[in-house]
Amino acid sequence: MVTPPANDSFHDPYPIGWVLTYLSAGPVNGSGRYRIGVVTGESVRDARTGVETIPLAEAGEDTNGQVVWIRDDDVIGIEPRLRSRHG
Repeated sequence: MVTPPANDSFHDPYPIGWVLTYLSAGPVNGSGRYRIGVVTGESVRDARTGVETIPLAEAGEDTNGQVVWIRDDDVIGIEPRLRSRHG
């Protein structure tokens, strides 16, 4: 069973800990242009351009804790992160 987010999270378009699917701007690899990542912090809107970016930890890869910033217009899906029943 998924733990529901806190009430404040319902107003946040990208809740911390949720999984985003997004279009990758990098080279196309075996997984195609789509990638997934876990939201690690609050999104940031550039005051000059109005572009909103979201910090993500890439899921399923050894990134040594690196965070990637993606544009909100590259997001194509969002879902809660499933938690194991044992942890």
